[in-house]
Amino acid sequence: QLKANEISMFKVVAQDKSYQFVEDEAYKITVQGTIDYCDFDRDFNHIVLVIDGHTLQLRSMSDIRKIKNSIKLNEGVSAMSLRCLQLSGNGKQCVLSGGNDKPYFYVIDVESGTQKKFKSNSLSDGYSPCFINGDTQYVFMGDIAGRMEIWD
Repeated sequence: QLKANEISMFKVVAQDKSYQFVEDEAYKITVQGTIDYCDFDRDFNHIVLVIDGHTLQLRSMSDIRKIKNSIKLNEGVSAMSLRCLQLSGNGKQCVLSGGNDKPYFYVIDVESGTQKKFKSNSLSDGYSPCFINGDTQYVFMGDIAGRMEIWD
């Protein structure tokens, strides 16, 4: 991500006897606002973005400029350097954690927009949520103290 409101993707191009990274304009995403988080599904078919901490966007990689679904989040999230978003391997759900002093996560159906909140009673924060092996059966989340939980 080169700009706060833009994601650029690159391709490898052979030139003479060397290779170079060249920006691929077909896969450039520009939004009104700030892209806080983004993630791809396992097969690189979909991308989800969190914009301005309040909107989740689903886009298809086959038509990246078209927003497939836009979901207003039940609770806003703050941008941070730690990972707080993961799209499932099949691209149908994502998990989004609260971050600093917010020991919870949401599982969001990216097609219907359904959001389900899960709150931890033992963690102090909500960081690095992920679906175990990309499947939606189990969700992992940790906190700043190194404690971890796996939910089913």
